[in-house]
Amino acid sequence: MSAYRVRLRVRIVPPDDGLDQFTDQLMEELAKINEEPDLGGSLASGVFDIWVTVKSSDPVDAVQQGTNVIRTAGHAAGASTHGWPRLDEWPTWMERQAVEAHLAEVEHLVPADTH
Repeated sequence: MSAYRVRLRVRIVPPDDGLDQFTDQLMEELAKINEEPDLGGSLASGVFDIWVTVKSSDPVDAVQQGTNVIRTAGHAAGASTHGWPRLDEWPTWMERQAVEAHLAEVEHLVPADTH
């Protein structure tokens, strides 16, 4: 079993409380369910990279696990995940990314205009 860092790029549309407060809450929720979460991005654009670490014997499974962790934390923080990519759309992309990253990193990039 290997450890994978999974990155998901998202545009966060802030709730009434504001983007800064929401991203703080998201990090708190990520830390509850993942040992090594990280989040970085732009408050001006709302585009953020969210990183989590998962253990798996398969990079495709690692991306599925990682994105599930991120989505779960988002829901716990009060986010809606309307337009979330379907898992059956990811396998071809994930296999290509895993090869290009030499299995050291798998990432899923969501277009910034997707909410």
